[in-house]
Parts: sequence; structure tokens; C-alpha cells
Amino acid sequence: MTILMRRNLLFFYMYRIFSRLYFHLAVLFLYFYLNNIDILHIELLLAIYGITLMVSSQWSSKLTKYISEKYIIAIGELVKATGLLFFTFELHFYTLVIAQILSGIGYSLTAGTDSSLLRHILLNEDSSKYKKVES
Repeated sequence: MTILMRRNLLFFYMYRIFSRLYFHLAVLFLYFYLNNIDILHIELLLAIYGITLMVSSQWSSKLTKYISEKYIIAIGELVKATGLLFFTFELHFYTLVIAQILSGIGYSLTAGTDSSLLRHILLNEDSSKYKKVES
């Protein structure tokens, strides 16, 4: 394994750890609830996040024809961070809807793209290495 490949794998591990650290939906439910948003609106907001994931799930695979995986991941993380930033604004329902949509699109862009990037990093290695790192 080359030094460059080891460095890329280290960055991949760091990315995976930090990008999956928060428990988004559980934390959001508590955040909304503690900010006196009624249960119906909380469920609507969580459903909007899920629908956004479903609608945007294929976007990253279409984007890989034009942009490399690392840029798609960077764009996705920026979109997700922008969505999370919206939660710091006034807790108006439509602001929270925008935040959920942006967070969902950002997560959707990064979710499978990181595995594709890993496959490219380990392109010349055997498949057992990929399975080991992926798990």
C-alpha cells in the first residue's frame, strides 16, 4: 500500500467518523420538542427530511458523470451544514422546512458517494480490503 493510499484511507476514516457522529433525527426531535414545537409539526418536519432523501437519492450518481466524488462529498457537506445553520435562525416553521430540505439533500449527496470514493482509493487493491474498510 502506497503512502498516498494510506493518507487517503486515513482521511476517509476521519471523514466517516465525523460525518456520522451526530444522531440527526433523534437530536432534531428533542431540539424541536424543547423549543415548544407541537408533535404534528415535528412529525411533518421529519417526514420532509425523509421525503427529501428519497427524492434526491439518485442525484449523486448522476453528478459523478460531471464531478469527482470528493467534490460531491464536499458540496454535500456544505449543503448539509447550510441546512443545520438554518436551525440557528428564528424557529419559524418554513425556515425549519428549508433547513430540513437542505440537510436532506446534503446527506443524500454524501451517503453513497463516500463508498464510491473508497472504491476508487482502493482501485488496485483486492476486494477484501474494500470490505474491511467499508465495514
